[in-house]
Amino acid sequence: MRHGILSVEPRREHARRLGIPDAAERVLVLAESSHWDPNWMFTSEQYFRFGVRRTLDRVLDELDRDERRVWSADCVFFLAMYWDRCPHQRDRLAAAIESGRIRLTTSGVTTQDTLLPSTESILRDFLIGQEWLRERGMHQEPTLAYFPDSFGHAPTLPSLLVASGFDQAIVTRIDGAAFVGSDWERSRNFPRPESSAEMLTEAGSADFVWRDHAGAEVLAHWHPFTYGQGDMIASVGALRYMSLPTSIRDRSPRRVAARLQRQADRLAPLARTPYLLCPIGMDFVHPIPDLWDLIDEFNEHVYPRTGLWVTNAGADDYLALVGTHRAELPVLELDPNPYWTGFYASRPELKRSHRSLVDRLVVTEAETVAAGDPRRSARLAGELREAWWTAAVGNHHDFVTGTSPDRVVRTEQEPWLASAHQVLDRVHPRSVELDDHDAATAVAGVHGVRHEWVGGVLRVDTGPLVVLIDPARGGALTEVHLDGIPVMRGLTGDLVAHDDSGGLWRMGGEYRGGRFRVVDALSRRAAEVVVDADGAERLDVVAMGLLDGVPVRRCFRFTAGGRSIGVEATCTPGERRTVTLRLATPGTAAMLRMDQPGGAITRPVHRHFSPTFWPTSSWLSADPGDGGRGLALAVDMPRAVGVSGDGSVDVVVARNTTKEVAWNVLPLPACPARGSEPGATTATLTMWWPTDPTTAELVRETIAVGPDVERRRRQATARRLVHLSAIDGPATDASDPVGAIEVLALKPAQRGPGTILRFIDWDHRPGRRIRLRTTMALGSASLCDVRERDLSALPPIECDGGTELRFEPRTAIVSVRLVV
Repeated sequence: MRHGILSVEPRREHARRLGIPDAAERVLVLAESSHWDPNWMFTSEQYFRFGVRRTLDRVLDELDRDERRVWSADCVFFLAMYWDRCPHQRDRLAAAIESGRIRLTTSGVTTQDTLLPSTESILRDFLIGQEWLRERGMHQEPTLAYFPDSFGHAPTLPSLLVASGFDQAIVTRIDGAAFVGSDWERSRNFPRPESSAEMLTEAGSADFVWRDHAGAEVLAHWHPFTYGQGDMIASVGALRYMSLPTSIRDRSPRRVAARLQRQADRLAPLARTPYLLCPIGMDFVHPIPDLWDLIDEFNEHVYPRTGLWVTNAGADDYLALVGTHRAELPVLELDPNPYWTGFYASRPELKRSHRSLVDRLVVTEAETVAAGDPRRSARLAGELREAWWTAAVGNHHDFVTGTSPDRVVRTEQEPWLASAHQVLDRVHPRSVELDDHDAATAVAGVHGVRHEWVGGVLRVDTGPLVVLIDPARGGALTEVHLDGIPVMRGLTGDLVAHDDSGGLWRMGGEYRGGRFRVVDALSRRAAEVVVDADGAERLDVVAMGLLDGVPVRRCFRFTAGGRSIGVEATCTPGERRTVTLRLATPGTAAMLRMDQPGGAITRPVHRHFSPTFWPTSSWLSADPGDGGRGLALAVDMPRAVGVSGDGSVDVVVARNTTKEVAWNVLPLPACPARGSEPGATTATLTMWWPTDPTTAELVRETIAVGPDVERRRRQATARRLVHLSAIDGPATDASDPVGAIEVLALKPAQRGPGTILRFIDWDHRPGRRIRLRTTMALGSASLCDVRERDLSALPPIECDGGTELRFEPRTAIVSVRLVV
């Protein structure tokens, strides 16, 4: 179907800027880039030597050859390597970026995974990359955030992006979408029923307004035919990749024209506007030589009879054109997951190291700012710069996800993280303050933790909780009563081993020919149970036994007066095994609530896969949906959590699955990396049983009793300088410092003067006002974005003992500049 002639003046303005004639009926935008993984199948050094350096050399030559040429870089990481390794090219590179002819499709160091890193880790990535550019005299500030290869996306991504100063987004991998080489299935089986891909296909639009639960919006596009859809418009063969001989040039005008027309025809059913986006830029491809010669040939000879005009521009240019038709686009609250789920739990120790690094960096900054020595804060910021760069690189969708092969993990990723931790050990050793979680959560004035053996079963009484533990059932909890009311059905704390044919990306139950099935449970045999009492205030119950022939250890931790139970499970799974900790719920779970980077969301118990695992960042609540009592969890790091067939919650403790294999024979070509987790891994969590809790209550309890010590330290440190509350809601005070508002960072400004305070309002809604009180003698204050660009001044109001600011944020994530 042809669209009408572009006639509205704003549309003409955008189109004419790109040289598009007014009479064009359809416009095919060729957005050319090269997707760069800092370290995936190879190390960054190898990628740079064999791919990136040659690519950028050729890009600069192509830009010199034709001033109309636009080429896009999807991350800052390799631009920085090129800058350092090729000083003779710095002037050319800087000029190309300053002019916008090398178009940045993000300010990030990497193209991040947005499901597993912490909120602050993702946000800081955007700042660090932007500052690397600015400090070298390059002032391009992207409005587009490009995620070509991430395996699903946080449904709170609009909030993350708007807070960072982006209003456009492009994604490829969303649930239900086909991707070449990913499945041994026919294309007619895609998009999957009731998936995000089906939703967009049925809407007839790859362009949409993505609105999240907090009301943040970005103009978004989905690549339905991969991010390298147009790579072969001037070539024949298998694919273009670095300089490998897997294709040959074919620039025949007739065949190039046919390929361009074919790509436009594929995209047309998913376009509500005259504009069609054809990305060129699979992994490590070089620029197409003399691209504009091909375009000119097409426009001269084919456009007059078809009405299809072809141009080369940035993907942000394309979205600017589409934005003139914004009212015609669907508005969707999208959760493009689960795409794959195995990577939520692959290489757990790598994930732990990355999460710990970011947490320690944030706490170190906050504690230094709170100490009130600006010169020390500035000096420390310089000392931590390299460690923050490593943390940002760790966000990459083949780093924190654990989807690189063993060789890359052992020789580059793990050493980088270890080196960054060593920097922190040197400049800011770990503090023991607040580390005694149990002493902090014990309730004063209660009788202590009592225990006794009755008929071979251990009875534990904290006051509110009465628990029975049966060694004959693997040392699992067989009964739990809270305030005299039973709060679980079946066993809790069982360890379950699964035969898993999946690999680093997927669990075996996610693809045709795969398998994911229970093979053993600790409860099937007796376990040795040991009671370790630390006075009357704490009691540990340790069970040791064999699971699938492998020794395992699990500890339940109780505190005097406690209404929650800590759980710690350690195992070394065999090859092709996934081990879960199974927790019974009080009733049938109807929905799951959990936090994601950028906010809290609700998800169904099952979607697409059986069982369905979801990534939870730090807490999860399995709710019955009728206002009754549910099960809540606080976890030590991003964890894969799902619901088993009997309704119990499964938390993945460990995975040691080497590579995706279908029917025990066939590999999945799109999942080539092989890896293992040969050592022991430990999962730590806290569980409790709230009745219909609010998000704020879940966050508050997670911080109070959860295993994340650094998170408690961050809040306690921030509380020394600032108090935050909602003016239209219950105010926070010294005894309730969290409420619905949590501090994410307190840091020296990297751009401009002063200190940056960043927080998330878990209950954000339009019109909600915030009160910020500080003991600092403020000279000025302003709202800013994550990239520390000031948005609006905030007039300080003098109050007893300090200064007060009042404002109405437009996003759930808020950054404030405080200048004394």
